[in-house]
Amino acid sequence: MHNLDAATLQMVTAVVDLLAFLVWLLLGLVLRVAPQASLLIAAAHLLLVPALWPSPAGPWGPPLTMPATLLAFTCLALAMHRLMRLERMALTPVVLAALTGLGIALLYPDENAQRALLSLGVGLLGLLAGRDILLGAGFNRPITALLALPYLWLTIVGVWR
Repeated sequence: MHNLDAATLQMVTAVVDLLAFLVWLLLGLVLRVAPQASLLIAAAHLLLVPALWPSPAGPWGPPLTMPATLLAFTCLALAMHRLMRLERMALTPVVLAALTGLGIALLYPDENAQRALLSLGVGLLGLLAGRDILLGAGFNRPITALLALPYLWLTIVGVWR
């Protein structure tokens, strides 16, 4: 098997996100499985495509990819909140995303600082999604912890970066 370069892996991931978008769209619109949450997850996958598609410069650069990434993970956190049918603190991901976006805009010339703040914001959005799963999932503790694990891992990676 040939070694794949980073750009190829990013393109494959973007194509997988496009397929996931279509699946979640089908679940939400046609099959009516948790329609609001499904559409938010579909939007998250669609927003990740420009963030993952490799491009040396031009319209797919950081001015587009950073907001797309932030919006994608905001949609994902909102979807988990909606999926768990929690009533309180529904706007917390929106407020966190707005503050992160404002911080990124204020740090404009320094792309490294912008990426660090984006990673922190995405990590905190992952923490909110994991918290919502831990609070709202009606499964036994090991299953609930397993469901929350990817979001808590996202938190660790986001804060670590």
